[in-house]
Amino acid sequence: MTDPADDVQATAAPESDHSEEAATAAKRLSAFAARHGGPAHVYLEHVSANRTRIVVVAQDGRYGDQVLRSQQAAIDACATAGFTVSEGDWEREAVGAVRTTAFEWGLMGHGRPAGK
Repeated sequence: MTDPADDVQATAAPESDHSEEAATAAKRLSAFAARHGGPAHVYLEHVSANRTRIVVVAQDGRYGDQVLRSQQAAIDACATAGFTVSEGDWEREAVGAVRTTAFEWGLMGHGRPAGK
């Protein structure tokens, strides 16, 4: 069963302070990865003109993410956390490593309701 405390939520930071936003994301994602055996795969995903998502797939298959206000903030967060970012599309190995739990299925509208 998934512990909702393990689920990393998007960082809310002032529009002008990307360094604080990056530092907060680095801290949260580093803590998440540490609880799950360390990072196995890290990807940056373009969400919109002013949002970039960092996805960390941990050694145990759990994944966490953070959405930041710029690609540079996401790059800075990964550098601060000491993560090596995989370039391009997700590799087959990374996709196969992800272990989706009931909590994530609930967020997607399947399984148990999200947040319970």
